[in-house]
Amino acid sequence: MTQLKRIRRPLAVLPQCICSIIGTCLTLKETEKIARRFGYSGDSSPYPLHSWAVEACQKKPGMAKDTQKFLNGKYRLTMSRIDNYEGEELGRAWNEAVREGRVAGAYWAILTRVDAPHEVISRIFGEVHMMSHLQGAEVRAELQELDPLRQDNHDLQERLNKLSARLEKVNGDREEWRRRLSEQEAELSRIRHKLQQTEKDLLSLAPVGDLERLKAENRALLQQLASEKRLREKLEMRLFKEAVRQLPGAPLALEPKGMVNDTAAPLEDACPLAEGEECPRFCNKSILFVGGLERLEPHYRTLVENVFGARFMRHDGDCHNGQARLIHLVKRAEAVICPLNCTSHSASLCVKKICKDLNKPCVLLRNSGLGTLKRTLARLAAENLPSGLNKEKV
Repeated sequence: MTQLKRIRRPLAVLPQCICSIIGTCLTLKETEKIARRFGYSGDSSPYPLHSWAVEACQKKPGMAKDTQKFLNGKYRLTMSRIDNYEGEELGRAWNEAVREGRVAGAYWAILTRVDAPHEVISRIFGEVHMMSHLQGAEVRAELQELDPLRQDNHDLQERLNKLSARLEKVNGDREEWRRRLSEQEAELSRIRHKLQQTEKDLLSLAPVGDLERLKAENRALLQQLASEKRLREKLEMRLFKEAVRQLPGAPLALEPKGMVNDTAAPLEDACPLAEGEECPRFCNKSILFVGGLERLEPHYRTLVENVFGARFMRHDGDCHNGQARLIHLVKRAEAVICPLNCTSHSASLCVKKICKDLNKPCVLLRNSGLGTLKRTLARLAAENLPSGLNKEKV
């Protein structure tokens, strides 16, 4: 089929269409490039550039001719397809171009056709004109929608920067922990090697038989030490009992620790003295012992309860955790005994203050020996716990 070559109108004879042609068929960069060649020296803002180009095409035939030449080359293929249509068929060609998105090329090809019907030119001119209005409205709507999107993008960018900083810090910490772990693994490996070498040295120094013999000797020595400790405890108990028997006013025999005589009468009922006769015992009164040695507590209790017939109470002298328990025990006691050599200075002052506030006798001993305690108990029993014993040192 022979390609038809249609006659085109010059751009200069379309003054009413130049604005829409330049705005629709040329991009801003293309318009600026053509305008610069013909003396445009303004900025690249869309409206000033478009206005100058439209006026120059109307007043400068050279620029109109150059613009037409550029558009013919740009839309050559579209013009070739449009040239296959004639008369009213150009309207159908325009509709197809709009559906395919080739508005700019079809607009230029139909508008410059000399044989294009006036009705078709008017219709496509009006549609392009309205397209520009609709496009402007869409652009404004898109700009309004774009503002919150820009703000969201800004917020997301800030969050991304913060997360990137945190990630960088985490990566740095991870590398540091890896380095420490590597150092610890190296140290562990060194210790294991040293332990293996030590075991080899031990095996080389002592045969297995000698090692077993040394272990057996060690067990035998431990058993002998335990036996000696038990024998020492028995001897200490025997000496204690003998010393107690030599005390004046100790009529009751000592009972071994842990034995309880359930059939024995209360101390007040078992007292053999007649009414009004002076008793060398406490007759079940409570004696509080503050401080002293932990290992002598069974001996303290035996002396107080079995020899002098009193109830024995003891406080370790630690006042750092509060004075409530000490105050409770002082209230229950008839007298308080506190050795100074086994009790801190602050605890001794605390005991003295509490006894003074509660008006309880308080005897401060220079040492925690059993002999000193025996003499003090005998004197307290003989004096029947007078209040004047408060703050006295024995």
